[in-house]
Amino acid sequence: MEILEKIIIIIENFTKTVGRTVSWLIIIMVLVALSVVILRYFFNIGFVWMQEIYVWFHGIVFLFGASYTLMHDKHVRVDIFYRPISEKKKSFYKFNFLNFIY
Repeated sequence: MEILEKIIIIIENFTKTVGRTVSWLIIIMVLVALSVVILRYFFNIGFVWMQEIYVWFHGIVFLFGASYTLMHDKHVRVDIFYRPISEKKKSFYKFNFLNFIY
């Protein structure tokens, strides 16, 4: 059991590191998108690679940021359905949702 706890700690530390790193990628993604808009509409210059890079950044943010968000239980859910149910049903839905997604 001690080995399993060490593995969990390693995975959680990795997830925290990746989550913090990805949060900085969001700022870079916004700056790239802003520069694409400025170049396109003010200077009539367009680069396809710049447009695609922030789409790829967006995908990376969703891919790697999901584990960080789920670890801190800050992901988006529909509270209209989730709030009034019991803790047992919440655990059931969380477990099945995570198994369905991953």
